[in-house]
Amino acid sequence: KYREMELTSLGLNWEARSSPSRNTWEDMTEALKLYVSEQTQEGQAWDGNVTWNFKCKGSTDEDGEEKNLGQWISNQRKLYKSEKLQKYREMELTSLGLNWEARSSPSRNTWEDMTEALKLYVSEQTQ
Repeated sequence: KYREMELTSLGLNWEARSSPSRNTWEDMTEALKLYVSEQTQEGQAWDGNVTWNFKCKGSTDEDGEEKNLGQWISNQRKLYKSEKLQKYREMELTSLGLNWEARSSPSRNTWEDMTEALKLYVSEQTQ
């Protein structure tokens, strides 16, 4: 009891581990399921990627910030690549269709496409 009182007097928050607003595995997998559902609602296939900065609207963390699903996915990929992701979690994310490789080529193509479009626009405007 003495140790508990001393830690409490130092500001230890005993509820931090069980706070319902934390980005728990369950919370974030539910957010991913919702994201996948939204991406596939018109019969489209999900490419297995989530934009790095995608935030869950209406779902906040303990600081009142919108939960960042994209960063969470990035963290899961890092754990997977370092073989530290628990097997049942890997299986659940795989069953949802997660692409374990971060998307890189589509954004590069978009950059190249947009650069070409800008060059064309500039050349048309300067003639």
